[in-house]
Amino acid sequence: MVSRVVQQTTHEFAKENLFAPLGISQSVWPDDPQGVNRGWGDLQLHPRDMARLGLLFLHEGEWNGPQIVSSDWVREATRSSIAADADGTGYVFQCWILSGDLEGLYEARGRGGQAIIVWPDTKIVAAFTGRGIDVRNDIAPLLAAAIQSNDALTPNPEAHARLEAAIAKAKEPPPAKPIPDLPPMAAEVSGKVYRLEPNQFDLRCISVDFRSSADVVFTLSVGEGPSFSRAGWTEFRDSPSDAQGVTPLFSDLARYFSP
Repeated sequence: MVSRVVQQTTHEFAKENLFAPLGISQSVWPDDPQGVNRGWGDLQLHPRDMARLGLLFLHEGEWNGPQIVSSDWVREATRSSIAADADGTGYVFQCWILSGDLEGLYEARGRGGQAIIVWPDTKIVAAFTGRGIDVRNDIAPLLAAAIQSNDALTPNPEAHARLEAAIAKAKEPPPAKPIPDLPPMAAEVSGKVYRLEPNQFDLRCISVDFRSSADVVFTLSVGEGPSFSRAGWTEFRDSPSDAQGVTPLFSDLARYFSP
């Protein structure tokens, strides 16, 4: 409905009227074959930009002066109208309104534990990304317990510098590790083509060529089409620190497929 009224996709409309004023320059929002963005979710933003949305709600739609979103709508969107849980948690307009010790806190919940938390009484905005994180039961109580005062903290340049250094370090890639020798199983399967039984993915053949510890080619044959290859030792590890993960992988191949 929005797309028809504004004559552009909801993603384009959001980038022009919401994201740009907030300084959000990167976003991904998948759409269906008709070009309609998924209104129910799947919007992808950087954590800092998620926090910008939370800050916008904290200020009831105002951003550095201009009113980006109606304050009346923000208040309506953060006032519980549906009882969503036995503990009193409410829901309205894709916002979850908490109760009990966290009364007044509301959040946008995403898949896998992602969340934008806004707690107006304490002026807290928090953004979380990741998988398997119980933000409500594990993270939110820690935030609440850490609050000692509603007054602003005394400036601490040294602590701020340590925080900035920790953030910068967290952005760095992990240090490279030496590549261990290939396990004995690699020599047994290298260069052989394994023919697969008929399957729902129409995968016909699979082969692995261990040219060296650092030079590995993995090839899949799909249907009647061409083969697809991927190169790189990490394709065959159970984890970056477990080079021997290749052994159980190709043991399974040897058991189930005929060369």
